[in-house]
Amino acid sequence: MLHHSPRWLLLLLLAGLLFGDDIATATFLDIPYLDEASKLQRLDVYTPVDAQDRPVIFYVHGGGWSKGDKARVGGKVELFTGLGYVFVSVNYRLSPAVQHPAHIKDVAAALAWVHQNIRDYGGDAARIGITGHSAGAHLVALLATDAERLQVHGLGLDVIKAVVPIDIGVYDMARMLTSAQGKRWISVFSDDPERLRDASPLWQAEADTGVAPFLMLMAGSEPGKAAGMDAMLARLAEIGVEGTRVNAPRKTHGSINQQIGSVDDAITRAVVEFFTEKLAPAGTAARN
Repeated sequence: MLHHSPRWLLLLLLAGLLFGDDIATATFLDIPYLDEASKLQRLDVYTPVDAQDRPVIFYVHGGGWSKGDKARVGGKVELFTGLGYVFVSVNYRLSPAVQHPAHIKDVAAALAWVHQNIRDYGGDAARIGITGHSAGAHLVALLATDAERLQVHGLGLDVIKAVVPIDIGVYDMARMLTSAQGKRWISVFSDDPERLRDASPLWQAEADTGVAPFLMLMAGSEPGKAAGMDAMLARLAEIGVEGTRVNAPRKTHGSINQQIGSVDDAITRAVVEFFTEKLAPAGTAARN
């Protein structure tokens, strides 16, 4: 059994995870984040009842950029709303109906909507952390590093305070397409070198642009995935940005995401402690 730090134990108690207490949560589904939104250009907001100025978690689902749904959030809603966060889960247009950059344009538009409107749902637009699984992890990493995507909406990268990509080693899309498995993603990104570079967090990350700290989560022990993460961590170090990788060798690509919110889960602990520190109110610091 894990030995909980006092802060972690307190967070679990607050969330009702040890005793099963119900946390009153208000749910708002299928909110369009564009004026002329398609069926997929919508998001869900989960917020503690009577919340005010609470930190915000922005979640992007996975599914190979071609499937998945914002409703598949596992235990994250209960975890984060129980801790007093506002939780947002987004959909975006999917391939093969669209190619890059449609996916990231949608995710950027969703974040811009959140930044502008989340106060109405009890959230603090100055304290937004972003996370995603698999393809969603790629999209949040790209959103956090490609300043152009948010500039379209009059925002800078500094509106993002923390980034947690869940189990993705794909930060250089050209490198991904050199593998036999990676070639199947040509229909999503094409094989045009400039387009692949445009879709690569590794090549978008630049110094002094407001890139937020990263916490990368890795399931299993696949060398190629680890190498991709390490290359991105090296790039973050080059530009003076904090980056950390947490390994879960006994977890699978699915379980590392599905089990976030479980009691006695080391990955859950790492995620909560990271967001607690990075989304603390201005002028304060999280305490151990």
